[in-house]
Amino acid sequence: MRLSTLRLSALQLSTLRLSILLPVMALTFGLLQPGAMAAATAGGVESGTNVVSNADGENALETGDYPRAQTAFSSALASGKNNTETEGYLRLGLGEALLWQGSIADAGKQFDKAKSLLKNADQRYRARLLDDYAYFYQTQGKMDKALDSMTDALALQQANAKNEPAVYVAAAMHLVNLLDRNGQLDKAEKIGTQALAFQIEKYGADSLMAANLNDQLGIIYRKQGKQDLSKKCFESSLRVKLSYDAVSKPYAPQPYWDKVQFRFLDGAPNCLRKFIDGNELEITTANGVTVGAAIASKATSFAKYAQLNIKIRNDTDKPIEFMGQPPQLVTLTPKIYFAHLLDPTKLAETVEKSGDKKAKWIRFWGENATQTMTSTMIGNGGFWGYQPIYSYGGAMPFVSRNGNMTTMMTQVPDYAAQARALQKAADVTEKSQQTAFNIRSSSLGATTIAPGQTIEGSLYWDVPNFKNGILDLAVGQAQFEFEFPAR
Repeated sequence: MRLSTLRLSALQLSTLRLSILLPVMALTFGLLQPGAMAAATAGGVESGTNVVSNADGENALETGDYPRAQTAFSSALASGKNNTETEGYLRLGLGEALLWQGSIADAGKQFDKAKSLLKNADQRYRARLLDDYAYFYQTQGKMDKALDSMTDALALQQANAKNEPAVYVAAAMHLVNLLDRNGQLDKAEKIGTQALAFQIEKYGADSLMAANLNDQLGIIYRKQGKQDLSKKCFESSLRVKLSYDAVSKPYAPQPYWDKVQFRFLDGAPNCLRKFIDGNELEITTANGVTVGAAIASKATSFAKYAQLNIKIRNDTDKPIEFMGQPPQLVTLTPKIYFAHLLDPTKLAETVEKSGDKKAKWIRFWGENATQTMTSTMIGNGGFWGYQPIYSYGGAMPFVSRNGNMTTMMTQVPDYAAQARALQKAADVTEKSQQTAFNIRSSSLGATTIAPGQTIEGSLYWDVPNFKNGILDLAVGQAQFEFEFPAR
C-alpha cells in the first residue's frame, strides 16, 4: 500500500515529526508515512485539549523552514493571549525550531519552561516533550538521559498506538536508534521488529517507514553477526526506495515524510568503499546515480575548516538535479554541532590573507638574518687606544680582553639565511595561493548533471579536524546520507 488516507492533527504531525526528524540531525532513521499523509494542519483547539495549535509554525517545521517556524511561535507567544497549556505548546514548537537550527542552549530553556506549563496537559504533549528532551540530551552527549526520556516517551505513545499508530512507530524508531548507538542491540532488535510488524500491518511493507525500519534492523543484525537477516532487511528497504525513482524527479520543497533517503550502510547491496588518494570514499548507488563522499585527509595551516570531497556520476538517460537543497553536516563527537557551509570565495580570500601574513613575518625575521663572526687580535691599544668595534644590525658586540689578546664576537649578515628566508616566504605565498585556487576551482554548488556526466569537487565547513558526523546531499528528490566513520 503506497498511499494512505490517514490524516493527522497538528499535534500528531508535530509529535511524529520530532520522532522522525533526525535525518536532518542525522541521529535516527525515518521518514514519515506516504505522501497522502501530508494533510493540511489547520489552526484551532486540538481535540481533547485546551491547546490552540499554530498552523503556520507546524507547517514550517514540517517543511524544514525553521527560521519561519521560530518567527511563528515567537509571535504567538508575544501576543500574551494564551492559556497555560497553549503557552507550553508554543514553547515546545519554539524549542524545536531552535534545536534544528543548532541553538541548543536556547532550545533547552524553552523545553524547561514548557515542562512546568504542560505538567497537567494531555499525554500527547508530555510524550512530545519527552521526545524533545531525548534529542536535547543527545546533543549534549548524555545518552543515558536520552534513553530514559525516550523510553518514557515510547511508553506513552505505545499506550495510544491504536489511535496514533504512526506516532508510536516513529517514537519506537527513535528509541531503537538510541539503543543501537548505545550498544543495547538485543533490546533494540526487539522494539524494532515489533514496530516493523505494526508498521506493515497499518501501512504496508512498501511504506517508507517500513523501509527505514528495515535499514535500522539491517544495521543491528549485521552487528549481531546475523548476516542473512541483515541482507534481507537491506534488500527489502532498497526495493521500496528504488520504486520511488526519487533521484530523477526535479527538486521541490516537500514534507519531510515524503523524502527518500539512501544511506551508506556497510553490508547494503548498493554500498561500497574505495580508497582514492589516501581518502576513504563511501559510495552509494541508487536508480542509476552513484554518489561518493570522503573526508579530505590533507590539512592546511592557512585556515581552519573541514573539506569533504564529493563525486557523483549520472548513468541514467535523464538530467538530474544536484544540491537543489543545501547540504547538511552534523558532527557527532565530541558533541553534536550543526556545521555551517563556508562560502568558498570568502574562504579562499582568508587563505590568501593568512598566507601573506605568514610570508610577511618570515621575511621580517629572515631578511636581516645574521651570523656570528669571531675575531682575535694580539697587542694593546697603543697611544690612541683600541679601535671601535661595530656589529651588524644594531646587535651589541661581545669583547673579551685577556692581557694583550682581544677576542671579539660580532654579528655580520648571513646572506645564505636571508636567501633561504625569502625563498620560504615565497613558497608560503605560492602554497596559500594554490590552496585558494583549489578552493575556488573545486567548490561545488547546485547544478544539473547531464546523462553520462560525472562531476567532482569539495564542500567546506566550519569544523576543523572533522572525523565523526553525517553528511546529507540532495539528488533530485532523494537524499544521500553518509556517516563518518561508516556504520
